[in-house]
Amino acid sequence: MSHELMHKSTTERLMEILLEHDPVRIYSPDHNNEDEYEPEARAIAAGLRDCTTRAQCLDLVYGTFVRYFGAGIAGDPDRYVPIAADVWAVGQRTV
Repeated sequence: MSHELMHKSTTERLMEILLEHDPVRIYSPDHNNEDEYEPEARAIAAGLRDCTTRAQCLDLVYGTFVRYFGAGIAGDPDRYVPIAADVWAVGQRTV
């Protein structure tokens, strides 16, 4: 893990993951909207400490997107499996 990554907050790391995966396709580097997923990252960070399994982490991530965007925009839960895996890895480092 890079020195820079070690000093980032959980929310910052989660925002990077969400921007990388961009599950609801709202991020555009041309529009300088790197904070687009900040509310979702904060919500996920708040619930992450309560997740004890990857399945719970997937439920947290997917549920957060359904809450913020609705099921129609959030899409299929399978879309969130790789995102949840990355989020789970962050959660394991911060425990």
